[in-house]
Amino acid sequence: MNEFKVKVDSLEMTQLEKDLYRLAMIEGRFYFLHIMLKQIPKDEKHGYSFKSLLREHAVIQLHNFLKIRDSIRGDLRQLGKENVDESLKPLWQPIHGQREAIKEFRNQYYAHIQEDKETQFNKTIEQILYDSKFSGSWNDILYYTGCAWHYSRLIQGNFESEWFTAQSKYTLTNITKDIGIIFPRDDIKHIQDVDLELKNSVNLAKENLKKNNLKCEGSSIEKVSFSYTEDLPERKTTPET
Repeated sequence: MNEFKVKVDSLEMTQLEKDLYRLAMIEGRFYFLHIMLKQIPKDEKHGYSFKSLLREHAVIQLHNFLKIRDSIRGDLRQLGKENVDESLKPLWQPIHGQREAIKEFRNQYYAHIQEDKETQFNKTIEQILYDSKFSGSWNDILYYTGCAWHYSRLIQGNFESEWFTAQSKYTLTNITKDIGIIFPRDDIKHIQDVDLELKNSVNLAKENLKKNNLKCEGSSIEKVSFSYTEDLPERKTTPET
């Protein structure tokens, strides 16, 4: 492994360094998202649910990617190095082309779930999918995560000094501001036995429900009708006269 040494004269980050560090924070996320999505078999039990979770996380990170790339593009413009971004267009353009859909899914259903009471459920996920023409299949998301990862790697390759200087400045800032930050704290209690602690919490919650004469078990209903009747109204096959 090549060792890269940087000289840090000041802990103050330039704007480019800040944006590169932001990109560095999601570069690894895209790598693992890309790898994990490829490794989950289509017929694996519960595979669809796990892949759905990864897809939602990928959309959130793709939104981050688009915002960070906007900032980097501005940095490069000021440096007169727009050709770097232009050269990488084959990697960011496919994601940029889905920008509005990514933003709406992220804002309405993934990162924020219908927070605005004035517009709650005005649009369903299916409606957003239909209106935005979102290309969001497993393969699409896999492709976008790969594009974002390779974009990050190639930006790193073209700005190695700034990339690693930013990380050094961030680390040194933590150490110089409070040396204790690099040592483990002894005043925080961490869970040791997850199953035991969870069991105790659930039992305590159920006891509280019992004391208040409330139901202390989850619902046993397996099927719910989405209407008051199981039968849908008949569709007319001939126009009314």
